[in-house]
Amino acid sequence: MANYFPSTGESGLPQLEGTVIQGKSGKVLLQSANGKMRLRNQYSEERKTGIIKHYLTDAQLSTLQTFYTANENIAFNFTYAADSTVYVCMFSDAIKAVPKTGGYYDVTVSVFIP
Repeated sequence: MANYFPSTGESGLPQLEGTVIQGKSGKVLLQSANGKMRLRNQYSEERKTGIIKHYLTDAQLSTLQTFYTANENIAFNFTYAADSTVYVCMFSDAIKAVPKTGGYYDVTVSVFIP
């Protein structure tokens, strides 16, 4: 299983503020035709999702995109810098990169924890 980039070091991609792993209960509040409220559970247990934020150069973005292409449909290990927890993740969306001045990009990577 591949490892997502470390948040420090020469080969690392620093995780920015806004990187988060969060739980989703799957509870949905619905209103029936007679006006009564119902609570529906979409999952049998809590699911986790994540947003990984980076500020990258052209070269770093290219490296990340290569990793994405190679691991787009398979699980990989991700170490959350905030607490050093290792999660087994999968990409849940394509990489979003917003160009900034000086050849840098604000990058958002969406993942889910199966």
